[in-house]
Amino acid sequence: VKYQITDNHQVYGQVARNFKVPGNFVWFGAIVGGVNRVDQINDQLKAERSTNVDVGYRFFSKYVTFSSALFAVDFKDRLSRQFLPDQAVTLDTNVGDATIRGFEAEVGTVPVAGFSAYASVSYTKSRMKDNLVVSATNVQPTSGKEFPDTPKWMTALALQYASGPFYANVQGKYLGKRYSTLVNDEQVGGYTLFDLNVGYRFPSFGWLRNPTI
Repeated sequence: VKYQITDNHQVYGQVARNFKVPGNFVWFGAIVGGVNRVDQINDQLKAERSTNVDVGYRFFSKYVTFSSALFAVDFKDRLSRQFLPDQAVTLDTNVGDATIRGFEAEVGTVPVAGFSAYASVSYTKSRMKDNLVVSATNVQPTSGKEFPDTPKWMTALALQYASGPFYANVQGKYLGKRYSTLVNDEQVGGYTLFDLNVGYRFPSFGWLRNPTI
């Protein structure tokens, strides 16, 4: 649903129900040590379900557009990949219920005298609610931990110039630290990446269409 306050201002909200089955690659680990685990996989794995809620605000003008949102996701039987070091295999597994909360915003401009800009930021807080039961004697302390490969902060900033056949842009992106295991005992540090692109588009030469350097 959305409500147009004025021609420039809009608020919106949405609710979605999602469903995800285990990937077909789960069968790659079906046979371990000569033992067929198909029945065990069928018995253990459940489909992941989630409820997504978003509310946000958008602004439109002649030169600038802006969009922002608050989001919340509740997962049931969330799926994740699990590495079993004693068997040297990676399998799908249900890690129980989990939540995601956060916000995101982005702003961009139309070209003015050849220049345009874009910026974005997002914050994501994930949390697993249950411990991971690997076996009767192996329970991993995942309750309260963050979901792997889910950085809290991501930001981007870009500036572009274009005039006729010439164009150039510079951009920077920051990706915050993220955990690589379900128990959060290993992490990858955050980093910033800068890119510079400069190009020139030539007219077509016979069969060569718009060559660009």
